[in-house]
Amino acid sequence: MTDKPVTADLGIIDSPVGAVVYACENSAWRAYNELLSAGLQVGSNLRVLKVPCSGRVDEVVMLRAVEDGARGVLVLGCPEDSCRFLQGNLRAKKRSSRTASALQDIDGFVGLVQYDALSGTSSGQLLNIITGFVDDLDELVTEEAVEQ
Repeated sequence: MTDKPVTADLGIIDSPVGAVVYACENSAWRAYNELLSAGLQVGSNLRVLKVPCSGRVDEVVMLRAVEDGARGVLVLGCPEDSCRFLQGNLRAKKRSSRTASALQDIDGFVGLVQYDALSGTSSGQLLNIITGFVDDLDELVTEEAVEQ
């Protein structure tokens, strides 16, 4: 695996509460496919993207998603001590935290950047994580609308 960061053509996300989910192919992506196989959908305002490792999602990639219109960025990686690439999940967690902090300092930005971990067989957990993330994001956007 190279050190080249993940890039994706995200396009503009139409929904004002749209979010991008970066799913590690070794964990979250498998759980996501389980959900789809069971006929469940995670929401039309989410764009779920497979990445080779959550550690490949750096700050620039997350900021680009926000720049392209996402109100939320969720990075999903492997549980601790389970990363196929040793510490990719730990890098992703730190990068997500730094990006979230940086965006909080930007006046006028209302959104959410979050990291979470799960195994590839945890489709129920994935659904709970995504549902909670979307609920938190909806609440932030609603609070912003009330304040304006």
